[in-house]
Amino acid sequence: MASKNSILFSGPTRYSLGAELYDHKGRTIISSVGSADFDAAVIEILNGAVQLGSIPVEFSNRPDLISYVWFGTPMLWWQVMIMNNLFDPFESLNSGDPILVTKS
Repeated sequence: MASKNSILFSGPTRYSLGAELYDHKGRTIISSVGSADFDAAVIEILNGAVQLGSIPVEFSNRPDLISYVWFGTPMLWWQVMIMNNLFDPFESLNSGDPILVTKS
């Protein structure tokens, strides 16, 4: 198992749910996965704090615009991707596709 050390970031980043440094195959990597805040956010999502929406035409392939509408900032685009288990915004988030978003 990889070793890890907790680190902190200031400001809105994809690591705003906490971050961990891991040693993986001789390289140090950083990930939010495994941090206490990340785990709490996943539990919140699984407990129904999300709703199903549909992507309008003008938001196709734009997690930053979806983030701006739902979170008030484009900086949380990565959260849109994580919540919907997406990896490539240019191949996903097409007009009319279902999308999970947090309840407002």
